Amino acid sequence: MLMLLTRVRLRTQGQYDFSTGNRNLPAFLQAAKDAGLWVTLRIGPYVCAEWNYGGLPVWLRDEPDMAFRTYNPAWMRAMKTFVDVVMKVVEPYLAKYARLSRSVFLL
Repeated sequence: MLMLLTRVRLRTQGQYDFSTGNRNLPAFLQAAKDAGLWVTLRIGPYVCAEWNYGGLPVWLRDEPDMAFRTYNPAWMRAMKTFVDVVMKVVEPYLAKYARLSRSVFLL
């Protein structure tokens, strides 16, 4: 299982990084596909208690009207944006396009 920590991909507000160094998600997904492996992708936004703020970017706490992990408009907007960006990156690798090759299963 691969967990996408929001804080690693979104260190600065509005600047997503899915292409440099160990953040290169398409390269990882392609390598897994080429090796015939499935990837279980957990996109969060909150992924684990081992990280401060569950892997969320620290700057997010200072956003106006922000309340983490609730049905809160500021939270819902921020997380919808993150999920939408992730889906654009992983869409070509989704299992619905797998046919005979391995691909991504979202969790």
